[in-house]
Amino acid sequence: MTPVPPITDEDLASRAQRGDRQAFDELVDRYSIRLVRYLVLNCRVPLSEVEDLAQEVWLKAYRAIATRQPGPFRGWLFAIGTNASKDLFKSARFRKMQTSESLSEETYAQVGSDEDTLEQNEERV
Repeated sequence: MTPVPPITDEDLASRAQRGDRQAFDELVDRYSIRLVRYLVLNCRVPLSEVEDLAQEVWLKAYRAIATRQPGPFRGWLFAIGTNASKDLFKSARFRKMQTSESLSEETYAQVGSDEDTLEQNEERV
């Protein structure tokens, strides 16, 4: 009995292009963790945003799979991820989130310095 060769990503992508939903689901299973890792480490997507962005990438990939050109699936998927992360960074929602996080850090720094001053004053008394 000869072993069955594993199904490649490109085979799955070709099947998904022809409408095979299970093939696309298998690609999602294979690449979900890799995509999140790529978005965080290579695209610098904040952890607070990565799950939503990954879901958006998969949705875009699903919608575009029928028009995908031949080539490595991984590169195609990560290109969608790169473009989606660029869109995120340009969005007003992201800029607003960054501003409120910066304010929180400034507030925390101010609270920390107030506590240090209070402790120093208590030590003098």
